[in-house]
Amino acid sequence: MKPKILKLSTVVLLLFFIGASCQKENYELADESIEITSIPSICIYKTKGDYRNKLALCLDSTGNITCTPLFNENSSVVEKHKNGNYKLKRRFFLNSGYVLELISLDRVFTNVTINEMVESFRKYDPGYWSHERWESRIIDRDPFAEFYRYYNNGKPPITLTIKEINEMLINGTIEEQFTKMK
Repeated sequence: MKPKILKLSTVVLLLFFIGASCQKENYELADESIEITSIPSICIYKTKGDYRNKLALCLDSTGNITCTPLFNENSSVVEKHKNGNYKLKRRFFLNSGYVLELISLDRVFTNVTINEMVESFRKYDPGYWSHERWESRIIDRDPFAEFYRYYNNGKPPITLTIKEINEMLINGTIEEQFTKMK
């Protein structure tokens, strides 16, 4: 009886690990030595879904699109990662699913990937990305589960390393420096 339970447990555990590894995508955590300055602000967020390689749009108070990301492979906002995919230069992945990026709460996420944007500039002109096309690609109008921002508000600017920010998130002390917006 015991060998059967041991074998069954081993199989279940093996299947669990295989399933967990299949769903996990490899996103490289930011180098902890990177320094981030608070000018103009520092934003840290966690989304309800996995939007790490998706593009966000700005909306105004009535829900109209007010800004869209448009870039090609030669843009200063993207770089080619060692895995061959493009990534946003100023989007840093932190511990526990948090992201550091200059972004605001009025953003919505689309299903447009960073690679798709680069590729579209090879195939089409910038007019391809009409407001109607963008609107049809919105997948989450309320994407943020948590959102923190550091404003200078008359205080001297600060510089923090990714390591210091990760430690604040892990230790639960993020609200000592940052304002919780959501």
